[in-house]
Amino acid sequence: MLHHLLAFLNLSLAFSGVANDSVPLTFPLQQGWLGGDEAYSVLLDATNNRSLWMFGDSYVRSDSTLSRVGAKMIANTIAIRTSDGVRQTIDYFWKNQETTKPQAFFSPGTEAFRYWPEDGFVYNGKLYLCLIRIQSAGAGAFGFREIGVDLATVTNPQNAPPDWQIKYTPLSSSTDIFPGISTVLSSDYVYLFADNDAAAHKHDRPIYLARIPLPLLDTDPSAHLQYLSDENVWKPGPIGSDAVIIMNRGVTEMTVRWHPNINRWVDIQISNEFPAHQIWRRQASNLTGPWSEPVSIYTMPEYSPSNPGYGPKRFFYAGKEHIEFLNATNGFGLVTYVGNSMSASDVEHDLKLYVPQVVPLTVDPPETK
Repeated sequence: MLHHLLAFLNLSLAFSGVANDSVPLTFPLQQGWLGGDEAYSVLLDATNNRSLWMFGDSYVRSDSTLSRVGAKMIANTIAIRTSDGVRQTIDYFWKNQETTKPQAFFSPGTEAFRYWPEDGFVYNGKLYLCLIRIQSAGAGAFGFREIGVDLATVTNPQNAPPDWQIKYTPLSSSTDIFPGISTVLSSDYVYLFADNDAAAHKHDRPIYLARIPLPLLDTDPSAHLQYLSDENVWKPGPIGSDAVIIMNRGVTEMTVRWHPNINRWVDIQISNEFPAHQIWRRQASNLTGPWSEPVSIYTMPEYSPSNPGYGPKRFFYAGKEHIEFLNATNGFGLVTYVGNSMSASDVEHDLKLYVPQVVPLTVDPPETK
């Protein structure tokens, strides 16, 4: 009887995107990869704990020197991580790897903009990824602007990444609202959480909800985009001014995942002040809400001057949950966030900075079980 119960639980978790990977997660500096931010993960195969990790701007080299001095920064890199129950294997990838002219793994084929990865999902054997279009707009950590979102479709994600067949399709041309900061498969749709990053909303960043029918993903997805209006009606087209606000105090990167042990959707994000000091959790029975008020589940220790990771110009962001590590019996899981600095020299010389920080913690509150 116990054997059948465990088999049923494992099958249920596989359908929920949960692999219950218990092997410690690390991001070794190897193969010329010397750090990157964002750190979205997508479970590709629950049977062997194979997952895709996507990073934004990344330091890379063509040799094995463990120094960012003289390294190149490219717009994005990826990694494939597997675990066998004892140890992890992680391999990093980008274009023109091991050459002095590296290029981002996801490339639009133009110099007009570059891609930063958002969230992604697997459906019908294909991998779909939201990629935000980024233009340079000056120097420094915030010298960029966002000009839209494309959808990348990988038709053969079971192959090694250098052999992936990738198609890029426009998804949104808005320069203010960006769908895909979290993606969720539910029923016959993929739901896309979107943040409003217009100048007038940066203090609050309201979150909206859009969706695309799954059977229409490969036939001009932008033409089939729908958004939830303030009349609680799904309307066709880009997210409009009458879109209902699903959450207040949003951020530009987050994860919404289904937690089968508490039968709820869980949002994990950083707190929305700058610099952010906490990891927040919200939950809801339905994707459309109502969502609970954010609760702090972790305070970043690097802001304390006594912490080894402290720096007066440092800030932390990109808080996310990685559902493949969720233990559905006790609500214990993994969250990552990334440290950066207003000082380029600081990032260049501290190899512990600008690498995702891994935080094991209880992501499900005991009172809701």
